[in-house]
Order: sequence, then C-alpha cells, then structure tokens
Amino acid sequence: MMRSHPEGIRSVILDSVVPPQVDQISEAITNVDAALQDFLETCLQDPSCQQAYPELEILLFELVAALNANPVQVPVANLLTGKQYNAFLDGNTFLGVVIKSLYSAEILPMIPMMVYETAQGNFSKVSSLRSNILTNAAFLSSGMYYTVLCHEEAPFSNADEVAANLAQYPKLAGFFESSLANRPGTFAFCEQWAAGQAAAVQSQAVESSIPTLVLAGQLDPSTPPAWSRLAADSLENSYYFEFPGIGHTPSLSHPCPNSIAAAFLADPTQPPEASCSMAMQLSFLLPQDLDNLSFVPAEVPEHHIQTIAPQGWIAVKPEYYVSPDQKVELVFSKNETETQQDFLMSWGAGEMLEAATINGLSWEIYPIRQPDFNVAGYLAVSPNGESFYFVLIVGAQDLQETLYQNVFTPVLQAFSLSTAMAP
Repeated sequence: MMRSHPEGIRSVILDSVVPPQVDQISEAITNVDAALQDFLETCLQDPSCQQAYPELEILLFELVAALNANPVQVPVANLLTGKQYNAFLDGNTFLGVVIKSLYSAEILPMIPMMVYETAQGNFSKVSSLRSNILTNAAFLSSGMYYTVLCHEEAPFSNADEVAANLAQYPKLAGFFESSLANRPGTFAFCEQWAAGQAAAVQSQAVESSIPTLVLAGQLDPSTPPAWSRLAADSLENSYYFEFPGIGHTPSLSHPCPNSIAAAFLADPTQPPEASCSMAMQLSFLLPQDLDNLSFVPAEVPEHHIQTIAPQGWIAVKPEYYVSPDQKVELVFSKNETETQQDFLMSWGAGEMLEAATINGLSWEIYPIRQPDFNVAGYLAVSPNGESFYFVLIVGAQDLQETLYQNVFTPVLQAFSLSTAMAP
C-alpha cells in the first residue's frame, strides 16, 4: 500500500514487519535460532533464572532428543469445543511449543519452568500450551498463509539456499523439516498450489516519506528486530523502537508499546515519548518458596471478609490468589448458589479432619482431591444460613503438608467478618 497506493495514507504503524527484500523462507531458521539464543542468554544473565534453571539450553536439547527417541502421550483439549484428545509429543513437537511460546509476552516467562517440569515428567504446562495452539488453529487460515507464501516469497527464494541454511542449525532442523513451510519441500508444494508469482518489485525495499512507526520485540522468532530496522532504513520519516523481553506484535503485548503507538497516532509528525521501554524486562516465573512466606492483608468487601494472602501472589480477583509459579490456587469467599454438601462433593472432599471456632465462626475442615487434574488440597466451610463461607487451597499432591501448614492455616486463622466494611 505504501508503494502502490500511498494516496490518502496519513501515517503507518509496522508492528513486527517482514520487509519485502528479505528471503523469508531461507532466513526463517536463522530468525528462530537468534530469538531462542537471545532468550536463553536472557535467562543466563538473570541470576534468579540461572539459579532456578541452570544449564537450560543443555537440558532443552537433551529433552528434545529424549522425546524424539521415546515420544509420550499428553492430554490436549480444544478449548472451544471441549473435546479432549491424547496427542503424541515427540522432541520436535516439544521444540515447536517452545518456539511458539516466544511469540507471547504472557507465556515467555514460564518457558524455563515448562522445560524443567517436562524433563521431570510433569507435562501439565506443555499440555496446556498445546491446547492453546490447537484452539487457536480455528482462527488461522492455512490456505491464505500458503497462498501469500507461494505467491510473494517462494518465487524469490531458492531451495538450495534453504537446504544449506537448515544444515547450519542441526538442533533446529528436525522441527523445520517436520513443517510444510520454510524448508526445501515448500517449493514443490508451491508448484502444486499454483498461486502465481508476484511482480519482481514485490521483492524490493519500500521507499516512502509517509510518517511510519516501526516496532519490534527483542525475542520475536519470526519477524526479528533486524528486519524491522531494515524496513525503517528506507522509510525516511520513520521512528524505530525495539522492546526488550517480549516477542511478536509488541503493541498488542504490553502497555508501553501500546502507549507509544497511541502517541504516534495522535501526532505522527513528532517522535513519541518512549522512556517507558527502559523499564521493560523479562521477569521469569520462578519456583515458589512455600517455607518462607510473608503475608499481606486481603479483603473481599462484597462479603465483608478480612483475612491475609501470601505476599507476591497474583490477585486474580479480591477472593482469588494464584502463586507466582501458578502451582497453587487460594480462594476465600462466600458461596450463595450451592448447598454446602454439593460444594464439598464437587471438590472431592474426604472425611472431616477437624472442627474449629475461629474469630466467632464455626468451621469444618476437609481434605479434597481432584485426581483428574492431579491436584489436592484443603477446604474449610462455615455455615451462614442458606449460604456458607469457605477457604479453599489446591495444588500438586506432593505439596499438601506444606500448603496446610504454611498457607491454608494462616489464612483460615486470619479469616474474620467486618460489618463496617463497605461492599
């Protein structure tokens, strides 16, 4: 559009761009390797990540080799339909999950933990991510993708160069060879797809004076910062920004690049204020130390509840907290929609452990189990007419004693009602 139909275009934002002069097919594996190595180096230079996940790169590729030799089955679900499957997971597929995770600012922090947990036989995170990939497939058009690839990219690429480039990255070659795109077989496919060939000008750099904002994420595995800089070089009125610690489409991934895009749209003639990017960094998901917790006050004004919650845990809602490593969930609230008995049954409550009176409330405490999800925990209920108050904690089965002593009991002991609290 900037080259062929510039009339009427006031300004342009290029967020994670493929410049037409690059060889997208040949350079794909180079881009993935650069992003993956940059990610691994980011962990290596972060003392907390390095301590929690030492020798991450070695473990990653040992795991890829082990899964290629002995694939496993993991549960995968289509989150739109609810249909569940048992899917094979080999090393190339696992590496693909890691690479696809580089796209997402939300998933990037958990990659090291996912690698370590998978190596230990815990496939819960990789199963969840494969479920997301399966679900998102409904919103992608393979036909459109291959039409563009075969029409605009393949005619200006070369199968021998692609093969030579793949040979330079033996650790990644298996993943690429298992894909239809970005490998020598792409060209044979494109001959059959018959999408035609773009004009030669479509492989040349775009030159324009239209005010343009060019954005790139440091860890983008498909449209790397080098490509965005290349695109900006031939756009005389461009502003280029690279954002650390995130991958694809920064403006959709973080408030800082989003605010920069908004400022540019407000006035494309001036460079937008971008100092917020200086504070951006990748904060890795780390194992939670449940033996050294501090607590902060927590309230649920709607139900006049006062208690405490572990400091640093994520407050999804006033009554719902998740540990930073996402392994433990804590809820304290009032249930006005179910009977107490139905609620206990739904959580797989066992025999009552004890009864206690705490801050004027009578509590019954039960162990709970959810074997389908490999979690267990504890549930305390306190009747209140036709409703009841409850405190619930769930986590991995091997954490039960620690959760009961270090989290569940302190939260329950602090649970009280404040009639002065405004809902």
